[in-house]
Amino acid sequence: YFPDELITAAACERLEKRVRMAVEPMLDDFLRHGWDQAVGSSGTIKAIARVLAENGQGSRITHAGMHWLREQMARLGSVRALTQLKGLKADRAAVFPGGFIILFALFESLRLQEMRFSEGALREGAIYDLLGRIHQEDTREMSIRSLQERFHSQVQRNQGIAQWAEHFFKTAAVSWPLHGGHQQWLHWAALTHDIGLDIAHSGFHKHGEYVWRNADIAGFSRREQGVVAALVRAQRKRLPGLAQLRALGIAAEDVVALQQLAILLRLAILFHRGATPLTAPPGLTVSGKKLVLALPPKWLTEMPLMAADLEQEQEWITPDFCLQW
Repeated sequence: YFPDELITAAACERLEKRVRMAVEPMLDDFLRHGWDQAVGSSGTIKAIARVLAENGQGSRITHAGMHWLREQMARLGSVRALTQLKGLKADRAAVFPGGFIILFALFESLRLQEMRFSEGALREGAIYDLLGRIHQEDTREMSIRSLQERFHSQVQRNQGIAQWAEHFFKTAAVSWPLHGGHQQWLHWAALTHDIGLDIAHSGFHKHGEYVWRNADIAGFSRREQGVVAALVRAQRKRLPGLAQLRALGIAAEDVVALQQLAILLRLAILFHRGATPLTAPPGLTVSGKKLVLALPPKWLTEMPLMAADLEQEQEWITPDFCLQW
């Protein structure tokens, strides 16, 4: 935006317009919601705050101060000349104009009057998040509840599915190399497997996958979102093979465990389909790719629809797994 390191009015306007276009789709939501204070962090905002403070423009970044600094940049006219600004370090000058105009455009779009500078940035945010997890205040659990509320999940039913999935997991983990991280993936998928229904009943597992893969879900890494998305996708129809899971973006070291978790999730969901008389999860024996369910006596005559579901599941997971009862 600043060829030959020249700071022109036209260049500033082009960049400002680009920023405003990026903000426009979410602008109404931000303005309607409002806020108590605006806080900025990291290098360029720190540099802006220092320049304003050292040039008598106050200890905080203000709307008036931003306009003053824009006038000074236009007067100086080049990146090299910016070093004349009191408080601006020479190694910051090259990126200062772009960062300043981005923040200026945000001030104008969001109608900000004042912004405080915070020394904390991404590193500190990551540390606080980890501390929250240690003290049982996991951001991810709050995000799960938010997803359930936003997409009208059947929370109580899903809690039951998650409990049964955990029961199956503990049994399977004796034979399969599964660990606590895998258990979390299964738990999150069980609690949110039905969020796609709020979009459309047809192909709801694909809609749920899309939400998990593409939404900004606080606290989750891209890897975590990807594996939960794949689990939600794999909850129904034919079980994806290892190659298909790789095609969904799952890392090679995760595909085997993910396929195993998908089986456990599918079984937990199956036993919560309809009005099942089962009051506790059935026993499960796992040996390699063979799974054997221990169902109560007379279950076949008392639960004919479940028998049909199990037969269908048996077909859908073949040839990767063998399900018996």
